[in-house]
Amino acid sequence: MQGRVDCSFIRIPTCKQLKATFLKRDPLVAVLPEKHILAKEVCFPISALSEYPYIKLNEGVDDEISEIFEIHQITPTVHFTEKDDYAIIAMVESELGISVLPKLVLENTSRKIICKELEIPAYRDLGIAIKDKSLISSSTEKFLSYVQLWVSEEYDLSL
Repeated sequence: MQGRVDCSFIRIPTCKQLKATFLKRDPLVAVLPEKHILAKEVCFPISALSEYPYIKLNEGVDDEISEIFEIHQITPTVHFTEKDDYAIIAMVESELGISVLPKLVLENTSRKIICKELEIPAYRDLGIAIKDKSLISSSTEKFLSYVQLWVSEEYDLSL
């Protein structure tokens, strides 16, 4: 933010120049076609991410999904790379592969897919950031308060 944006929804942690407020922890889940061999498992084994065609979400260099692969030294068999979450969901439904996506993206989808918690939980922390509290307008301050209230009422924040 260079002074042109009042606030921004971000992934936490963020750069030190911004004051970020935590809003929600969003679990990352495996996304499978309904008929996938692991669809009936309680949770999705991390190691299986390298055993099936994978559809990669292209979010940039430093994203939380890529961190799963790095931390667990897994090399996915990437068959497709896509920037759009909803395109990935449609591709999974069409049995073109599996993926890992944030759970919030998958809420209220009508697609015929299965979402499985990962065997080793992974997540992204979401927040809202401002550059300098002393420079925000009263309407931005009210918006920030409303967002925090709405998130606390809408979601179980114990996740």
